[in-house]
Amino acid sequence: MKFDLLSPSQIISISRCENLIACLQSFYNLILVIFLALDFLYFLLGAIKYLLETSPINFSPGGRRGKEMMKSALIGLIILFIFPSILQLVNPEIFQENKLIIPVVKVKVKIEDMEAEPEIDEEYLPDSQQSIGTKIKVFFRDAIIAIKAVFTGEDLNISGLDASTFTRNFNKGTDLVLLEQVKGKPFTVKASSPLAKKSLELNGIVLSKKQMRIHYLLVRRLQKAGKEAKDRNKNYILYINSSYRSIEEQKILYEQYQAGRRIKPVARPGRSNHNFGLAVDVNLAVKNPRGRIEILKRKQDWKQLEEIMCQAGFRRFSKESWHFEYGTPAWYKNNGCVFF
Repeated sequence: MKFDLLSPSQIISISRCENLIACLQSFYNLILVIFLALDFLYFLLGAIKYLLETSPINFSPGGRRGKEMMKSALIGLIILFIFPSILQLVNPEIFQENKLIIPVVKVKVKIEDMEAEPEIDEEYLPDSQQSIGTKIKVFFRDAIIAIKAVFTGEDLNISGLDASTFTRNFNKGTDLVLLEQVKGKPFTVKASSPLAKKSLELNGIVLSKKQMRIHYLLVRRLQKAGKEAKDRNKNYILYINSSYRSIEEQKILYEQYQAGRRIKPVARPGRSNHNFGLAVDVNLAVKNPRGRIEILKRKQDWKQLEEIMCQAGFRRFSKESWHFEYGTPAWYKNNGCVFF
């Protein structure tokens, strides 16, 4: 959409500083706008801090600091609007509160532009085409989703476009959660994140490596899957073979497959949802009399695994009995336990 350029006098109209009263009035208008913006930002920071402090995994009794910040912001807002009335009572000639203004920008639009095709929402464009403001908006939106998913344990109602953003806007520095086996608890995994003060325990799960990483969306789902497995059979264990893979790791696996050193197909680097931490390769297992993990590979065992993971919200890739995803575009497009 194109706009006609207006002259400065057409865009903003403010009283000129012709005398002391006009100068004070204009100065107050400027200070008012600045303080309103700062007050809003302070309130927003307090709200975010309150959400973090009152979450189960990062609990601080009452969210005291965040609540105090929001309270202070509201008090400051009240003072901003009461202040001119007080000054007018002191000296009616200094301030005239009925003339307090916030400048308004006026823009001329051509009639033909009103008939143009609607533009695509910028947040759904590639990152390279997004403005800094849109990137900040997407960051805070995804941060709120993360808080609900991991900290409060609420279920997510993911739309098709939202599911796509989890891969398109993936940031391994903030989206990935560390998994590691808990010492003294051989079938318990600890999930921790640099964004949280406390960790979350996932029972009935064993890792094939000392440490793994997954997307924050999968933490509560794996916790639910581990509980579901134990509820079905107290000896059941979910054995995780693979979770997040870097592009470099995916490239090595793909080259091995291309060279014939791997039988099972491997996706190209960047094409696997393992590269976004949204997929896990899982086996159903038990602890044998010798104390070792024994993988169950019978047909009925794979069926049990599918039911357990599906009950926890995952969906299985049709060509791989061990590959499960959550929050991916393919996961969204299929309503059953299996996607194609």
